[in-house]
Amino acid sequence: MGIVPKVSVLMPAYNAEKYIALAIDSIISQSFKDFEFIIINDGSTDKTEQIILSYADHRIRYIKNDINLKLIATLNKGFDLCLGQYIVRMDADDISLPNRIERQVQFMDENPEIGLCGTSFESFGFVEGPYFYKRNDEDIRIRFLHECHMLHPSIILRTEIIRQNNLHMTILHGEDLDFFIRIAQHTKLANLPEILIRYQQLPESMSKANSEITEINCTKIQLEVFKKINPDFTEDEVRLYRAIAYKDFKSIDNRLYEVYDILRKLLQGNAQQMVLSQKALINYLKELWIQIILNVKGFNLKFYLSISDLNKLLDMNPLINGKALIKNYLK
Repeated sequence: MGIVPKVSVLMPAYNAEKYIALAIDSIISQSFKDFEFIIINDGSTDKTEQIILSYADHRIRYIKNDINLKLIATLNKGFDLCLGQYIVRMDADDISLPNRIERQVQFMDENPEIGLCGTSFESFGFVEGPYFYKRNDEDIRIRFLHECHMLHPSIILRTEIIRQNNLHMTILHGEDLDFFIRIAQHTKLANLPEILIRYQQLPESMSKANSEITEINCTKIQLEVFKKINPDFTEDEVRLYRAIAYKDFKSIDNRLYEVYDILRKLLQGNAQQMVLSQKALINYLKELWIQIILNVKGFNLKFYLSISDLNKLLDMNPLINGKALIKNYLK
């Protein structure tokens, strides 16, 4: 490793004795070698510190918070300590695959217009399965309207982006979406298609209380983006849009005219403000619209004919729409 490493791996840890050894092992055994490994012990009261100190790898920089500062403050402290050209995030209960850093560094070196890059991942623990996010900048931004479409512990970030723009994390429970949207104001985003990290989902991280707070905070964050497209958007419309995007057809059955109004406002507003790629937005909403025609019981020919302007905005093929209406009717 040189005097200044190319990569800074940043990993906070709090009472992580059950998992942290696997996380550390997965980083120090990476095929890419030129990195510093900043591990911040955020006031742990278990054996986390003992486990960290048992490693003799010279690339590890061990930082100890005397008190538990919580995740946001700890990450911001860590961002300020990073020396590398790139910052790679890691959590103390996850596992990076051996070629993760190598692949991400290669991609960033070859694509200087990209400032933030995540990966696909395999979830294990409370929820299991592979997850493949959209790869290109335009599609990721559109997904931000209803979800955080990048996995935080999978990201690599150009350090200069946060230095030059004084970017720090600010909002607990919703921090990832907020941080990525603010980063996206200064650079392009990407996700690699390969699964390069195993992401552990624990029951305590999926508690009802945390989920409710996260939904409230994300709604407010997303509303700011919606208002850039059309200042008349409301929190209720953001929540309804999320139901549309997650294909919660039962909840939108009796609100079809509201659904129509949201999609119309998005398309017309974005055509003027160009907050998102209009072509990508049309393609995405067209897919959702077909699913609505196919699956929402209240969708009928009378309603379809009354909203011809939306079909024009979406450049819908009448033949495809007609087939979808017939399939809906026959269900």
